[in-house]
Amino acid sequence: MAHCIYTFVRQNIKTINNKIMKLHRLPLIFVIFYLILSSCSNHIVKWNKWDLAYETPERLHRYRTESKNVNGRDNDNYAVDIEVVHLSDESDEFKNDIKYAAKEIALDMEIKNIQNGDFIPQVDYGYFVTGQDKDSDSTLYPVVIGAIIRESRYVAYEITIDCYNKNIEKGIEIIKSFKLMK
Repeated sequence: MAHCIYTFVRQNIKTINNKIMKLHRLPLIFVIFYLILSSCSNHIVKWNKWDLAYETPERLHRYRTESKNVNGRDNDNYAVDIEVVHLSDESDEFKNDIKYAAKEIALDMEIKNIQNGDFIPQVDYGYFVTGQDKDSDSTLYPVVIGAIIRESRYVAYEITIDCYNKNIEKGIEIIKSFKLMK
C-alpha cells in the first residue's frame, strides 16, 4: 500500500507542486494588491466638532495642543494645524478679504517668502498662500497657510500645513481637499 502511494506521488509530483505553488501565489498577490491600494489612497481626517474634513497622503497622528480650539496632526513628513477663531476676534479687513486673511496669518507667523496661492475649491470662502518657515536648526522648509471663513458658525479656520519633506505639491493638495461637512 505504501509503495502504491509512493508511486502515485512520484508520478504526479509535478502536478501536485504546480497546485501548491498556485495556492501560495494567491496570498502573495493579495498582499501586493493591498500594498498598492493602501499606498495610493488618501487618509480622510474629520474634525467633527467643527464639521471640517480634509485628506492627507499619509496617516497623521493627533497630538495634544494647548487649546481645545486647535487641532494638530503630524508625522515625520507633514503637520496640519487648524485653529478656530471667533470672527469677532478678526479685523474687518480679514473678514472681508479672504486673500488678505491668508496672507495676514502667514505674516503673523513670520513666514518667509510668502507667495499667492489660490482659492480653496471645496469651500465658499477660503484661500491659501505658500511660504517658508524655519525649523529649530534655521533650515527652511515649505509651508501652506490657509484661511476659511465660515459665516454660518461665525468662525475662521486658520490652517497651517508644514511640509517637512519639502513636498509643497502634496501640501497644496491637502489644503485644496478641505471641505465643510455641514
